[in-house]
Amino acid sequence: MTVDAPTHSSDPPREFWARLRQWLTSEARVHTLAIFAVALALRAIVAHVLAPAPAWDGVLYERAAQAIGRGMGYVTYMFVQRSSDTVPTAFYPVGYPAFVGALYRVFGEHLAVLHAGGVAVSALSVALAHRVAHRVRPGIPAALAALFAALLPGSVLFAPSAMTEPLFAMQLALALWALTRQPAGATAPWLVIAGLALASATFVRPQALLVAPVLAALCRPRADRLGPRIRAAIIVTLCTVAPVLPWTARNCRSIDGCAFVSTNGGSNLAIGAVSRANGRYFALNADDGCRGVVGETARDKCWRAVAVQAIRRDPLRWLSLSLVKLDHTLSYEAFPVGYLRESRAVAMDNERETAWRRAITRPWRVFLLLALFALVPFTKRSALPPAAVAAAVATAVTLATHLVFFGGDRYHLALVPWLVPLVAASLRDTRRWFE
Repeated sequence: MTVDAPTHSSDPPREFWARLRQWLTSEARVHTLAIFAVALALRAIVAHVLAPAPAWDGVLYERAAQAIGRGMGYVTYMFVQRSSDTVPTAFYPVGYPAFVGALYRVFGEHLAVLHAGGVAVSALSVALAHRVAHRVRPGIPAALAALFAALLPGSVLFAPSAMTEPLFAMQLALALWALTRQPAGATAPWLVIAGLALASATFVRPQALLVAPVLAALCRPRADRLGPRIRAAIIVTLCTVAPVLPWTARNCRSIDGCAFVSTNGGSNLAIGAVSRANGRYFALNADDGCRGVVGETARDKCWRAVAVQAIRRDPLRWLSLSLVKLDHTLSYEAFPVGYLRESRAVAMDNERETAWRRAITRPWRVFLLLALFALVPFTKRSALPPAAVAAAVATAVTLATHLVFFGGDRYHLALVPWLVPLVAASLRDTRRWFE
């Protein structure tokens, strides 16, 4: 009996390119790469042409990144620029300066490095959003929804800013992608990856911790029983919390008290509750309370007490502000333009700034309305896939935190990748409506 010798390809390069083409064309990966390229190019052009300097809170964030890049750690150098000032702090936000500081450490302390980091993570968030949208509505709907996100003017203009939203958006998108990339439900390794993505997001904004169990449970296939959902929620939540605990221990050792991530929860609550509260950010002062209180955690506890007292004194007023906070968060886009003006990247007067704001608000409102339209339960309309349901509920949970604290239009920029699957599903089953 003869045994045939194993056959080998006589042309390995041709076989490699054939397999690469097959990989790209399956699962619409070529669409993802094209959308990523468009998003990256637009944001890179804006960063190169406008080159916005850090503005507003971004000034502090960038100074903190400088200190980290220079090996000083997360210290009060962000407030007082002394190379000898290495007093530890837990001032918000922790994760974004660490991200930029790491880039500075590797590539040098240049503003172009900060811009490149924001551009890269912003474009990557769009690509990840397309991968999730492909699970919801494959083909053209997913591609158009992601392309819409890639072209959103507010997101494009804000990508090179020294602010947290582009990084936070990418981290949230990464977590949702990890949980939805396997149709049968994420296996343990992908649950861990999702948890680690949300852990890194928690360092940027602690509200990410709240969505960990929600995303993990709702991304499971509909046929899953309660047990697998609970296990997934536990794994993701543990992997979200555990990496933060060493930082919490550092805070307990290094500052005047323990803080899970940062020392701003009490002041944020007070901003949305004291008598001067208007639904959005404003700077607290001694007349609002906490005069003479020293120490980060001591001040934060004081502001929390002030806020609770204000809420108890007039709970109806505090509740009525919720709609105002939601309006400030979702109804318009103004911060990206204001940031460019403040950084002097674009010379503009009030009239020109208003025109720019209106121009970038219109496409955002269309995008938001399409996402909301996906949730309308028309007759004969199919149910939303689990990935879209998870994105919608997680978005609602994130928005709820702004109802408690305060609103602002830049906060919705981080949620754009989660809305892409909903936009893709917005026009599903349209033919059935006319049958």
